[in-house]
Amino acid sequence: MADYGALADFTIPPLDNHSRVPIEPGKCGAIQTKFSSDIVNQVTRQIHDAVQTQGCSVLCLQELFLTPYFCQSQNPAYFDALTMTAPSNDPAKNNAIVNHFLTVSKQYCISLVFSFYEKTTNGTLYNSVSLLEDGTVSPQIYRKTHIPDGPGYQEKFYFTPGDTGPVTFKTNKNLTIGVGICWDQWFPELARCMVLKGADVLFYPTAIGSEPVDGICADLEGSVKHWRRVMMGHAAANMVPILCCNRVGAEKLTDTSSTSRIEFYGQSFTCDNTGEIVQTLNNTDNGLVTLSVDPSSIKQQRMAWGMFRDRRPECYSSIRTKDGTSIVPGA
Repeated sequence: MADYGALADFTIPPLDNHSRVPIEPGKCGAIQTKFSSDIVNQVTRQIHDAVQTQGCSVLCLQELFLTPYFCQSQNPAYFDALTMTAPSNDPAKNNAIVNHFLTVSKQYCISLVFSFYEKTTNGTLYNSVSLLEDGTVSPQIYRKTHIPDGPGYQEKFYFTPGDTGPVTFKTNKNLTIGVGICWDQWFPELARCMVLKGADVLFYPTAIGSEPVDGICADLEGSVKHWRRVMMGHAAANMVPILCCNRVGAEKLTDTSSTSRIEFYGQSFTCDNTGEIVQTLNNTDNGLVTLSVDPSSIKQQRMAWGMFRDRRPECYSSIRTKDGTSIVPGA
């Protein structure tokens, strides 16, 4: 894992107020980054550029961007891989990195969708996000609902399935956002629930790439297209814009007994509320995708189509089952 040093090691580039693009309340962005030992400063520079040149007011950072993707293997040493309690508005309770990004949000007057490896007081571990904005922390947390378990993506060893259910965050610029984390993006139920709870836009911070073994999921080109289309479907079915940021670059993890390597395929993108791709990135470089969101226009279009008006939730009881017939106890 990287050695992040002390807070004094992190820098916040100043904005040039003479040349900067004015912040647009509905301008959203998602940052694609290759992990490096200087990841805190790297991401900070990307945030700076997104505000300076694009006027972004809400920016999404990648899933678990602060560390290499350690879930390639099962190693108890990674239970402490930069785990932290939920970010707090009390600087004394935060580590240096949280306080740094809180300061970034304050100096740039923006909202950050911030991914972190959460450890609760009783030692339960979650893959979580919260919203940092203007130097404060949202009282809400979203904990990743769907946890994958397969070669190279052994997250069930590290994370407990989330207990928050779908969560929406209200930014101080009057934008309501929903966040799903990586594997969550394959499940239409979560996307639908976030929009029902008022989300104007959905963000998906992600870490996905090649499979370390051959098999049915090993077709990288096919995986990228499938991965993208499922989110385009969420956008079209719910008439909601989506921004997805994915990790990029090769990461090799060597433990005492094994070596694993994943080529994260980037391809971060945005799509509008009809599912149409607006921007996309490549599979090699750091970058930014953006989208301007107009909540009133989106809601008007959704009402005109009657998509939510004509829903029949009383007819969907099978969605509460695992096999279409048997209700899960407590569901």
